[in-house]
Amino acid sequence: MTTWNLKQFMRTDKLLDHVIKKLTDQERHHGAAKSVTINSLLFGEETTNSSPPRTTANATVVSPSVNSAATSATRASPANTSNETSLTPTPPSSSSDSQASPTDTTVTAPTAATETTPEPPKCSYTVTPIEFGLQINLMNFTPGEYNISIIEGGRRVINKTVINQSGQHNIQHLKPCTEYEHEVTFIHSDGNKTLQCTCNGNKTKTKEMSETDITVQSSINGCVCYQSNWDISSSISAPNVTSADQCSSDGKSFCVEHGDVCSDFETTFTSGNCPSLSITTNIIVDLYNSSESKLSGPTGLPAKIDPMSPTISECKNITVNYTCSEKDKPDEVNKLLSELEPFTEYICTGLILNNNIRTNRTTPPVHLNTDCDLTINMEKETTNTSINLSWKTTSKNCDSVLHTRYNLSYDCSCSPSEKTRITELQPDGGTCDITGLKAFTDYKCGVQPKYNGRTVSNKKEVTLKTDPGVPDGPSKVTVTVPENNVIKVECSHRGNIRGPIEKRRFIARLHPGGENKPQNKTECKFEFKDLSYSTDYTVEVTVFNGYFESKPGRETAHTRYNDKAVIGFLIFLISAALLLVACVCYRKLRKRRSDVDENLASEAIYMNTRPPGWHHKEAQ
Repeated sequence: MTTWNLKQFMRTDKLLDHVIKKLTDQERHHGAAKSVTINSLLFGEETTNSSPPRTTANATVVSPSVNSAATSATRASPANTSNETSLTPTPPSSSSDSQASPTDTTVTAPTAATETTPEPPKCSYTVTPIEFGLQINLMNFTPGEYNISIIEGGRRVINKTVINQSGQHNIQHLKPCTEYEHEVTFIHSDGNKTLQCTCNGNKTKTKEMSETDITVQSSINGCVCYQSNWDISSSISAPNVTSADQCSSDGKSFCVEHGDVCSDFETTFTSGNCPSLSITTNIIVDLYNSSESKLSGPTGLPAKIDPMSPTISECKNITVNYTCSEKDKPDEVNKLLSELEPFTEYICTGLILNNNIRTNRTTPPVHLNTDCDLTINMEKETTNTSINLSWKTTSKNCDSVLHTRYNLSYDCSCSPSEKTRITELQPDGGTCDITGLKAFTDYKCGVQPKYNGRTVSNKKEVTLKTDPGVPDGPSKVTVTVPENNVIKVECSHRGNIRGPIEKRRFIARLHPGGENKPQNKTECKFEFKDLSYSTDYTVEVTVFNGYFESKPGRETAHTRYNDKAVIGFLIFLISAALLLVACVCYRKLRKRRSDVDENLASEAIYMNTRPPGWHHKEAQ
């Protein structure tokens, strides 16, 4: 805001209107901070200044009627000596505004606002004992960076720099009942100057330590570890501690090596002016953790868990009672080890008892899988259409309870048939018949144990071949008669042999004709010779697989007449006819001779001469 004192210049209203307009425009565009003078307002001159944007200026306009003393008093005002500048403008003669009052106008205005010098930084603090350390509370502080130091016996144990915001800082992990010196220093922004903060005292004593401030943790290698948010590294002492070399310590825990097992271990903590604090630890119970104990997950029934490590197992007064719940059913009622079911995953936790007295300690969880190693001893019987399986089940780690588990069942099958009929079933065995099978075929048969309807253990499988069966007969029988009393037989076989292929034979029989023995060949080609002529025959061919003979394939044949016999008979007939003709001819010829002789004799008698051949007849 800009304030003007216009009491003395009521007659110069035009000049005032011009000045006020200029000031209004100047404040509207105040982003670039500029000093305002009367010359600039009247004649348009501007002087740039680095003063803050907000400028308060007092201008005094003095009229001729006002005495010079009042004007001098106004100029000599203490508030204006440092913040105001007195200006007497001399406008050009051409300005109509300046002619209205050419010599009696005086305006005083500041050139810029002056920066205020910041107050010097200051800080103070108080210290309050809290759990495990001290609390620093800054008061009347300047925001910025502070350094906090905690000193014990001339040695700085804590030295840290903080950016203060809330004014409260907790320093923990100090020693109980110990007097500490403290310093808080403000660090200037340039980093080279510091300011020591004031406090009503530079020493404060920490609180006492209680037994609840210390927790006992077991460790490996026979060590007992104590942990606290107090610094207890120098306050611990224990009897019979041989060496702590193999025990590890860190900033918040300290470990000592004990010499005895199965006993109570007493440790004393002494710090500063605190009264001594003794903690008695039962070694066995406290060392019973997942890193020390070697817990095993048995796979048999009745379930047993060995909860003891080699060291702890020497303690006869320590016992563990286990209860288990199914892994997938943690909300169900826990079961004792004697109540566990086979083929189930459990999570068991043991309650530790010392001399049969319950403690508040438990074992780490034990993941237990009660698998039983089932061994199925199988006997097999086969026919050409069925397989019979019978088995007995034994188990090394569950044998004593196997016969009592009636939820144990079996699936029996032979693939690819999968036709099953179980005739008898017991927890420790059973029998089943698989029927409707193909003869002389390989089947993979198996017995699958199940518990509560769920597949368990490994399936016992065997590969079995059914017995040979009756083979299929020949596909086609072909009969030919190459000669009048010869029959040839051929056939093909595309059916199932149902037996060993190397034993396949073809057998051909001829009916009637019992004098012809059956022919047996590996190839279906036969020939029957020297058969009866012009006779009907039936040919039967069967397939033999070494065990069974198939149904016969039949075909008929008819032998032709004996053409050789006919020809011989005809020759005989012709020969007989020729002989007969010859005989007839001979008889006729002889008769003719006889007749000739008789005629000659008659003629001789008549002529009284001897007939031809008379001497021959006389000789007779």
